[in-house]
Amino acid sequence: MQKATLTALTPVHIGCGNTLMRNVGFVIAGNKAGFIDLDKLAAKLGNNAAAISAMTAAIEQGKPLTGLLPKNVQPMEICNVVADARGSFNDVKELIEHYRTPLLGPCIPGSSLKGAIRTCLWNALTDSNSMITVNDMYSIRKSFNGEKWQWGGERIGKQLFGNNANTNSMRFLQIGDCHFQNVVTEVDEVGIMNMHGGKNNISWKFKDSRFLAELIPQDSVGALWLKADERLLDKNRKQYPEKWESINTEWTGKDMAALAQIINNYTIRLLQEEIDILEGSNFADTEEGDEMLNKYYAIMVEAEALNKDGSGFVVRVGANSGWKFMTGNWMFSGRYEAMFTDEQKNKLSRQIRRKEYDTHFLTPKTRKMLTDGTPLGFVKVVLGK
Repeated sequence: MQKATLTALTPVHIGCGNTLMRNVGFVIAGNKAGFIDLDKLAAKLGNNAAAISAMTAAIEQGKPLTGLLPKNVQPMEICNVVADARGSFNDVKELIEHYRTPLLGPCIPGSSLKGAIRTCLWNALTDSNSMITVNDMYSIRKSFNGEKWQWGGERIGKQLFGNNANTNSMRFLQIGDCHFQNVVTEVDEVGIMNMHGGKNNISWKFKDSRFLAELIPQDSVGALWLKADERLLDKNRKQYPEKWESINTEWTGKDMAALAQIINNYTIRLLQEEIDILEGSNFADTEEGDEMLNKYYAIMVEAEALNKDGSGFVVRVGANSGWKFMTGNWMFSGRYEAMFTDEQKNKLSRQIRRKEYDTHFLTPKTRKMLTDGTPLGFVKVVLGK
């Protein structure tokens, strides 16, 4: 088992499935955001039938629950979570809550990190696996109703990692949860920067729709552990030798150095691709776009330093990471790019963008960020600490 330290290079959001409505599920007061606890509110109102009736009526009518409070009670007194608010957000009505555990608070689950690492491995293994052919690439294509296209990588995933749960190489990578017990989360506004214009006059601006997210703040530090169970893997190889003949498990070394290099190479490649394509698309013409690109450069320096000394890796995890970082853009890069016809690429692009746009638009044509230009989800993991 390898101990490690995780540092948030940018704010991180891992959703728990809860979306809170303003003044019903959460409240902003000054520089604080509080998540309303109905039990605490009921207690402040007397914990009787009249209090419950008043709360129910307010919720049904969409009225602020804070309007029920006695004058001597502050809004944060009825909240079970209090986070730092980086603005007043007067026109934003929804907030997505961060995942936390009851005892240890805000958390980046090991499963979230493992999913991000699997994407890194997918890209590295597809690049190096010469057994994946044009026919395999086409096999992931499905069509229905004559026009709409659906894409998936199930068949290739089985070739890369194994055909079933017992012989799946990812089974032998174990990652613990990373808790931030003493960290105060923050609430900030997430916007969607959208590409506009013709081929020769591209511009960017935020969409009208925005939302609030509870975040693990930048520079927060937590501890976790990683383990590649080579002993169990060797036992499995001996039991099912024929199933492991084509599965690459070189990345499972005890010191994690090979895996860390794969992750860093993936992150560096995608950052450089994003920088190149966004700089060539007038993204830096906006203050927020310029800020995001500057952050990308700084994060790439971190990843290159870790790659040089082998001490850890940088990976992007969680919500609002973007389609490219979630998939690695593997079907549009490396030796596989040539396996798709222009027609197939356009059909895939249309599905990703949900609407049909001119081919000069990027795939995808939006970028999520905090409204000051800060990207989300980048973490640095230093091994052995």
